[in-house]
Amino acid sequence: MNYYNRHIGDWLQDTVHLSMIEDGAYSRLADQYYSKERPLPLDRSECYKLARARSKADRDAVDKILVEFFDETPDGYRHTRCDDEIAAYLVKAERNRLNGHKGGRPPNSVRNVSRETQPTAATDGNPEITHAPETQMVSETEPKPNLIQEPVTSSQRKETDLSGKPDPADFLVWYKAYPRHEARDDAAKTWIKRRKELPPLADMLAALDWQKRSGCLRPEFADGRSLIPLPATYLNKGRWKDARPQASVSVPTCCHCIRRAVVMRGGASYCAEHDPAETQRSAAA
Repeated sequence: MNYYNRHIGDWLQDTVHLSMIEDGAYSRLADQYYSKERPLPLDRSECYKLARARSKADRDAVDKILVEFFDETPDGYRHTRCDDEIAAYLVKAERNRLNGHKGGRPPNSVRNVSRETQPTAATDGNPEITHAPETQMVSETEPKPNLIQEPVTSSQRKETDLSGKPDPADFLVWYKAYPRHEARDDAAKTWIKRRKELPPLADMLAALDWQKRSGCLRPEFADGRSLIPLPATYLNKGRWKDARPQASVSVPTCCHCIRRAVVMRGGASYCAEHDPAETQRSAAA
């Protein structure tokens, strides 16, 4: 990112208690975050280099800013506001890219071009003649010569129908619903890359809902570990296509045979033929 919105009111409200050195350290770390579009490194010495903190006072200011305004995660020091701005930037950039493949903004179907001739007075003493405005209808479908136009490549001619597909902005909704919030930038890039294959957002959320409730997102490993996959891994493997498990209904069987049990007595299941009560009743008769 070469540009980002800096909301002065929010910044002043959050940093009014900082010293001049601390405020400068915060600004430099935020600039590095946006320019690299990724979290700050966990190595404090690397953060010192990014903020150009050379003296002990400068390094202490960097330490204070990291503790107060950033969250330490396995990916690095994350900042919620920065992540939101970067995600919005990626969405906007992808939308502009798609519009570029379609030839830019859609033009008007018909353009009215009005040309008016200024009134001119005759020099031979005749009355002034005023010409009525001429209106020419120019259809956008008619070919227009363009001497500097570059050749159109096959990739530009190809148009992909994305109707019914999730908008790139829907990624933020899906990401908040996903149970593991790590490697967000990788997940956003994967979402944009596989957008043509994704079902509508409602179907994505529905699949995620039953997978969370059924525990299908926690694969069991041989060593007993149970780990939810990263969001990018979920998207790369197309996990929203997983088949929903059918609810298994266990039918009790008789403890003496394979017939279906009809009664429970003393913690055991019996069919009608082996029911102890029926056996005693028959013996008494």
